[in-house]
Amino acid sequence: MKKITIIAVMAILAGCTDYQVMDEPSSKVIPTSQNSKINILMEQARRGDGHACLKLAECYREGQGVKKDFLNMVVMVSLAEDYGAIHKMESYFNVLPAGDITRLTFETMDRYDTRNKHETDSLAQLLVDHGISDGYTIQGVMKAVQGDTIMAKKLLNQAGEQGSSMAELLLCLTNLQSIEHLDPAKLAALTDRIPYANRILGNIYSGLESEMYERNDSLAAYYYLRADENACLGVSGARWLYNYHLRGGNLHLDETDLQRIKELAKFTPYDQETEYREELSDTDEVDEIIEIIDDEVDEDKEM
Repeated sequence: MKKITIIAVMAILAGCTDYQVMDEPSSKVIPTSQNSKINILMEQARRGDGHACLKLAECYREGQGVKKDFLNMVVMVSLAEDYGAIHKMESYFNVLPAGDITRLTFETMDRYDTRNKHETDSLAQLLVDHGISDGYTIQGVMKAVQGDTIMAKKLLNQAGEQGSSMAELLLCLTNLQSIEHLDPAKLAALTDRIPYANRILGNIYSGLESEMYERNDSLAAYYYLRADENACLGVSGARWLYNYHLRGGNLHLDETDLQRIKELAKFTPYDQETEYREELSDTDEVDEIIEIIDDEVDEDKEM
Protein backbone atom coordinates (compact mmCIF):
# COMPACT_ATOMS: atom_id res chain seq x y z
CA MET A 1 0.00 0.00 0.00
CA LYS A 2 1.28 3.45 -0.89
CA LYS A 3 1.97 5.92 1.88
CA ILE A 4 -1.10 8.10 2.43
CA THR A 5 0.10 11.60 3.32
CA ILE A 6 -0.86 14.98 1.99
CA ILE A 7 2.23 14.91 -0.23
CA ALA A 8 1.39 11.46 -1.59
CA VAL A 9 -2.23 12.44 -2.12
CA MET A 10 -1.19 15.57 -4.01
CA ALA A 11 1.19 13.58 -6.17
CA ILE A 12 -1.37 10.91 -6.99
CA LEU A 13 -4.43 13.19 -7.19
CA ALA A 14 -2.65 15.95 -9.14
CA GLY A 15 -1.79 23.04 -6.50
CA CYS A 16 -5.13 24.18 -6.77
CA THR A 17 -8.62 25.21 -5.83
CA ASP A 18 -10.09 28.49 -6.94
CA TYR A 19 -9.57 31.84 -5.35
CA GLN A 20 -12.91 31.94 -3.56
CA VAL A 21 -13.77 35.32 -2.11
CA MET A 22 -14.46 34.83 1.58
CA ASP A 23 -18.05 33.83 2.29
CA GLU A 24 -18.75 36.31 5.06
CA PRO A 25 -21.95 37.98 6.27
CA SER A 26 -22.93 41.08 4.31
CA SER A 27 -21.83 43.27 7.21
CA LYS A 28 -18.21 42.24 6.55
CA VAL A 29 -17.36 43.29 3.02
CA ILE A 30 -13.97 42.41 1.59
CA PRO A 31 -12.22 45.63 0.53
CA THR A 32 -12.02 46.08 -3.23
CA SER A 33 -8.27 46.55 -2.94
CA GLN A 34 -7.92 43.02 -1.51
CA ASN A 35 -9.95 41.52 -4.33
CA SER A 36 -7.85 43.41 -6.87
CA LYS A 37 -4.66 42.11 -5.23
CA ILE A 38 -5.91 38.52 -5.41
CA ASN A 39 -6.93 38.93 -9.05
CA ILE A 40 -3.49 40.29 -9.95
CA LEU A 41 -1.71 37.48 -8.11
CA MET A 42 -3.91 34.87 -9.77
CA GLU A 43 -3.10 36.20 -13.24
CA GLN A 44 0.60 36.20 -12.40
CA ALA A 45 0.35 32.64 -11.10
CA ARG A 46 -1.36 31.60 -14.36
CA ARG A 47 1.80 32.75 -16.15
CA GLY A 48 3.98 30.52 -14.00
CA ASP A 49 5.11 33.15 -11.49
CA GLY A 50 6.18 31.07 -8.51
CA HIS A 51 6.61 34.10 -6.26
CA ALA A 52 2.97 35.04 -6.91
CA CYS A 53 2.06 31.50 -5.88
CA LEU A 54 3.91 31.97 -2.60
CA LYS A 55 2.05 35.23 -1.97
CA LEU A 56 -1.23 33.46 -2.68
CA ALA A 57 -0.22 30.71 -0.28
CA GLU A 58 0.15 33.36 2.41
CA CYS A 59 -3.29 34.74 1.55
CA TYR A 60 -4.82 31.28 1.94
CA ARG A 61 -2.90 30.69 5.16
CA GLU A 62 -4.05 33.94 6.72
CA GLY A 63 -7.45 34.21 5.04
CA GLN A 64 -6.55 37.57 3.50
CA GLY A 65 -8.99 38.38 0.70
CA VAL A 66 -9.75 34.69 0.18
CA LYS A 67 -11.30 31.92 2.22
CA LYS A 68 -8.73 30.45 4.60
CA ASP A 69 -7.94 27.01 3.22
CA PHE A 70 -5.12 24.60 4.02
CA LEU A 71 -5.35 22.64 0.76
CA ASN A 72 -5.29 25.79 -1.38
CA MET A 73 -2.23 26.98 0.50
CA VAL A 74 -0.33 23.69 0.12
CA VAL A 75 -1.13 23.43 -3.58
CA MET A 76 0.09 26.98 -4.19
CA VAL A 77 3.33 26.15 -2.38
CA SER A 78 3.63 23.03 -4.53
CA LEU A 79 3.16 25.14 -7.68
CA ALA A 80 5.80 27.58 -6.44
CA GLU A 81 8.19 24.62 -6.35
CA ASP A 82 6.99 23.52 -9.80
CA TYR A 83 7.73 27.00 -11.18
CA GLY A 84 11.15 27.24 -9.54
CA ALA A 85 10.48 29.84 -6.83
CA ILE A 86 11.56 27.38 -4.13
CA HIS A 87 13.60 24.21 -4.41
CA LYS A 88 11.46 22.13 -2.02
CA MET A 89 8.00 22.91 -0.69
CA GLU A 90 9.11 21.91 2.81
CA SER A 91 11.26 25.05 2.78
CA TYR A 92 8.12 27.17 2.98
CA PHE A 93 6.88 25.45 6.14
CA ASN A 94 10.29 25.19 7.79
CA VAL A 95 10.57 28.98 8.11
CA LEU A 96 7.25 29.24 9.93
CA PRO A 97 7.48 29.48 13.75
CA ALA A 98 7.80 26.10 15.46
CA GLY A 99 4.42 26.47 17.14
CA ASP A 100 2.58 27.69 14.05
CA ILE A 101 -0.63 25.69 13.61
CA THR A 102 -0.22 25.55 9.82
CA ARG A 103 3.28 24.12 10.13
CA LEU A 104 2.05 21.62 12.71
CA THR A 105 -0.78 20.52 10.38
CA PHE A 106 1.60 20.02 7.48
CA GLU A 107 4.22 18.16 9.49
CA THR A 108 1.63 15.93 11.15
CA MET A 109 0.18 14.96 7.78
CA ASP A 110 3.53 14.57 6.05
CA ARG A 111 5.28 12.62 8.79
CA TYR A 112 2.54 10.76 10.59
CA ASP A 113 4.10 7.35 9.83
CA THR A 114 7.49 8.35 11.28
CA ARG A 115 5.99 9.14 14.69
CA ASN A 116 4.63 6.67 17.21
CA LYS A 117 0.86 6.27 17.24
CA HIS A 118 0.39 8.02 20.58
CA GLU A 119 2.30 11.11 19.42
CA THR A 120 0.33 11.32 16.17
CA ASP A 121 -2.95 10.87 18.05
CA SER A 122 -1.98 13.68 20.39
CA LEU A 123 -1.02 16.03 17.56
CA ALA A 124 -4.19 15.28 15.61
CA GLN A 125 -6.31 15.90 18.70
CA LEU A 126 -4.42 19.16 19.31
CA LEU A 127 -5.44 20.29 15.81
CA VAL A 128 -9.06 19.32 16.51
CA ASP A 129 -8.97 21.25 19.79
CA HIS A 130 -7.77 24.31 17.85
CA GLY A 131 -10.72 24.01 15.49
CA ILE A 132 -8.64 22.66 12.58
CA SER A 133 -10.86 20.33 10.54
CA ASP A 134 -7.88 18.51 9.09
CA GLY A 135 -7.22 17.11 12.54
CA TYR A 136 -10.15 14.82 11.80
CA THR A 137 -8.64 14.16 8.35
CA ILE A 138 -5.45 12.87 9.97
CA GLN A 139 -7.42 10.74 12.40
CA GLY A 140 -9.40 9.33 9.48
CA VAL A 141 -6.25 8.47 7.54
CA MET A 142 -4.82 6.71 10.59
CA LYS A 143 -7.99 4.63 10.97
CA ALA A 144 -7.85 3.73 7.27
CA VAL A 145 -4.24 2.58 7.60
CA GLN A 146 -5.24 0.46 10.61
CA GLY A 147 -8.00 -1.17 8.54
CA ASP A 148 -10.97 0.49 10.23
CA THR A 149 -12.58 1.94 7.11
CA ILE A 150 -15.94 2.52 8.78
CA MET A 151 -14.48 4.85 11.39
CA ALA A 152 -12.18 6.35 8.73
CA LYS A 153 -15.15 7.37 6.59
CA LYS A 154 -16.95 8.76 9.64
CA LEU A 155 -13.98 10.94 10.57
CA LEU A 156 -13.35 12.06 6.99
CA ASN A 157 -17.02 12.95 6.57
CA GLN A 158 -16.82 14.94 9.79
CA ALA A 159 -13.72 16.73 8.49
CA GLY A 160 -15.40 17.47 5.17
CA GLU A 161 -18.50 18.86 6.86
CA GLN A 162 -16.24 21.21 8.82
CA GLY A 163 -14.50 22.48 5.69
CA SER A 164 -11.61 20.13 4.93
CA SER A 165 -11.11 20.02 1.17
CA MET A 166 -8.48 17.31 1.63
CA ALA A 167 -10.99 15.06 3.39
CA GLU A 168 -13.47 15.52 0.55
CA LEU A 169 -10.82 14.49 -1.97
CA LEU A 170 -9.85 11.44 0.09
CA LEU A 171 -13.48 10.36 0.12
CA CYS A 172 -13.25 10.10 -3.68
CA LEU A 173 -10.95 7.10 -3.24
CA THR A 174 -12.71 3.83 -4.01
CA ASN A 175 -10.55 2.15 -1.35
CA LEU A 176 -9.49 4.19 1.66
CA GLN A 177 -6.62 1.81 2.35
CA SER A 178 -4.96 2.67 -0.94
CA ILE A 179 -4.52 5.69 -3.21
CA GLU A 180 -4.55 3.60 -6.36
CA HIS A 181 -7.98 4.49 -7.69
CA LEU A 182 -10.29 7.51 -7.65
CA ASP A 183 -13.94 7.78 -8.59
CA PRO A 184 -14.15 10.33 -11.46
CA ALA A 185 -17.88 10.86 -10.89
CA LYS A 186 -17.30 11.87 -7.26
CA LEU A 187 -14.47 14.17 -8.31
CA ALA A 188 -16.64 15.80 -10.99
CA ALA A 189 -19.23 16.61 -8.32
CA LEU A 190 -16.55 18.61 -6.45
CA THR A 191 -15.21 20.69 -9.35
CA ASP A 192 -17.26 23.81 -8.62
CA ARG A 193 -16.62 23.81 -4.89
CA ILE A 194 -13.05 22.45 -5.07
CA PRO A 195 -11.78 23.38 -8.55
CA TYR A 196 -8.48 21.61 -7.88
CA ALA A 197 -10.49 18.51 -8.71
CA ASN A 198 -10.35 19.76 -12.32
CA ARG A 199 -6.58 19.29 -12.33
CA ILE A 200 -7.01 15.77 -10.98
CA LEU A 201 -9.61 14.89 -13.63
CA GLY A 202 -7.37 16.35 -16.33
CA ASN A 203 -4.61 13.99 -15.20
CA ILE A 204 -7.02 11.06 -15.16
CA TYR A 205 -8.45 11.57 -18.66
CA SER A 206 -5.12 12.57 -20.23
CA GLY A 207 -3.55 9.25 -19.26
CA LEU A 208 -0.91 10.93 -17.07
CA GLU A 209 -2.53 9.58 -13.90
CA SER A 210 -2.76 5.86 -14.56
CA GLU A 211 -3.42 3.35 -17.30
CA MET A 212 -6.42 2.02 -15.38
CA TYR A 213 -8.57 4.94 -16.55
CA GLU A 214 -9.99 5.21 -20.08
CA ARG A 215 -8.25 8.04 -21.91
CA ASN A 216 -10.44 10.86 -23.23
CA ASP A 217 -8.52 13.80 -24.70
CA SER A 218 -11.52 16.11 -25.05
CA LEU A 219 -12.44 15.67 -21.39
CA ALA A 220 -8.79 16.07 -20.38
CA ALA A 221 -8.61 19.38 -22.28
CA TYR A 222 -11.87 20.55 -20.71
CA TYR A 223 -10.75 19.88 -17.17
CA TYR A 224 -7.22 21.20 -17.68
CA LEU A 225 -8.65 24.45 -19.05
CA ARG A 226 -10.87 24.76 -15.99
CA ALA A 227 -7.81 24.19 -13.82
CA ASP A 228 -5.98 26.89 -15.77
CA GLU A 229 -8.78 29.37 -15.08
CA ASN A 230 -8.01 28.87 -11.39
CA ALA A 231 -4.22 29.10 -11.71
CA CYS A 232 -3.58 25.46 -10.88
CA LEU A 233 -2.63 24.01 -14.26
CA GLY A 234 1.06 23.45 -13.52
CA VAL A 235 3.85 22.63 -15.94
CA SER A 236 2.73 19.10 -16.78
CA GLY A 237 -0.84 20.22 -17.47
CA ALA A 238 0.39 23.05 -19.71
CA ARG A 239 2.62 20.66 -21.63
CA TRP A 240 -0.25 18.27 -22.22
CA LEU A 241 -2.51 21.11 -23.40
CA TYR A 242 0.09 22.52 -25.77
CA ASN A 243 0.82 19.06 -27.11
CA TYR A 244 -2.94 18.62 -27.65
CA HIS A 245 -3.00 21.91 -29.57
CA LEU A 246 -0.07 20.81 -31.75
CA ARG A 247 -1.91 17.57 -32.53
CA GLY A 248 -4.87 19.57 -33.84
CA GLY A 249 -6.99 19.82 -30.72
CA ASN A 250 -9.13 22.96 -30.42
CA LEU A 251 -8.60 24.68 -27.09
CA HIS A 252 -10.84 27.65 -27.94
CA LEU A 253 -8.17 30.04 -26.64
CA ASP A 254 -7.17 33.41 -28.03
CA GLU A 255 -3.58 34.00 -29.13
CA THR A 256 -2.61 35.62 -25.83
CA ASP A 257 -3.71 32.64 -23.73
CA LEU A 258 -2.24 30.16 -26.20
CA GLN A 259 1.10 31.96 -25.99
CA ARG A 260 0.90 31.88 -22.19
CA ILE A 261 0.23 28.12 -22.21
CA LYS A 262 3.15 27.60 -24.60
CA GLU A 263 5.52 29.56 -22.38
CA LEU A 264 4.34 27.68 -19.30
CA ALA A 265 4.84 24.38 -21.13
CA LYS A 266 8.40 25.33 -21.98
CA PHE A 267 9.19 26.40 -18.40
CA THR A 268 11.64 23.80 -17.07
CA PRO A 269 13.47 25.13 -13.99
CA TYR A 270 14.93 21.72 -13.13
CA ASP A 271 15.39 20.35 -16.66
CA GLN A 272 12.18 18.35 -16.88
CA GLU A 273 12.56 17.50 -20.59
CA THR A 274 13.13 13.84 -19.71
CA GLU A 275 9.91 13.81 -17.71
CA TYR A 276 8.12 15.44 -20.65
CA ARG A 277 9.37 12.74 -23.01
CA GLU A 278 8.07 10.08 -20.64
CA GLU A 279 4.66 11.78 -20.48
CA LEU A 280 4.42 11.72 -24.28
CA SER A 281 6.05 8.32 -24.79
CA ASP A 282 2.82 6.80 -26.09
CA THR A 283 2.94 8.96 -29.24
CA ASP A 284 5.28 9.06 -32.24
CA GLU A 285 5.56 12.84 -32.05
CA VAL A 286 7.80 13.39 -29.02
CA ASP A 287 10.92 14.73 -30.74
CA GLU A 288 8.88 16.63 -33.31
CA ILE A 289 6.76 18.35 -30.64
CA ILE A 290 9.75 19.38 -28.53
CA GLU A 291 11.51 20.65 -31.68
CA ILE A 292 8.44 22.68 -32.65
CA ILE A 293 8.28 24.27 -29.19
CA ASP A 294 12.00 25.07 -29.29
CA ASP A 295 11.69 26.62 -32.77
CA GLU A 296 8.72 28.75 -31.73
CA VAL A 297 10.49 29.99 -28.61
CA ASP A 298 13.53 30.90 -30.73
CA GLU A 299 11.29 32.79 -33.14
CA ASP A 300 9.72 34.71 -30.25
CA LYS A 301 13.16 35.75 -29.04
CA GLU A 302 14.10 37.06 -32.51
CA MET A 303 10.94 39.15 -32.80
